Amino acid sequence: FTYENWIWAFTMLFSRAIRLRSLAQGEALAMVPYADLINHSPFSQAYIDARASGDWLVKTGEEEIILFADRGYRRMEQIYISYGPKSNADLLLL
Repeated sequence: FTYENWIWAFTMLFSRAIRLRSLAQGEALAMVPYADLINHSPFSQAYIDARASGDWLVKTGEEEIILFADRGYRRMEQIYISYGPKSNADLLLL
């Protein structure tokens, strides 16, 4: 373990982690594959969160990560999420 490895891990976590607010055991940060590739728009209401897996009648007891869209999207249309009310300088420091 080196200081450089710690810096790398810290940077990966705080530049790519997603806050999941709806976990059964409470809020947590998670590294969600490919979620960091979704671009930002301050006008988007889409978001990523957790939910119980299964259908409306039968829940499996497990959880899944899902992108909640803010509207209907056409095939191959880009989806944006909002990183929150942050300036470009704030986003640069994430």
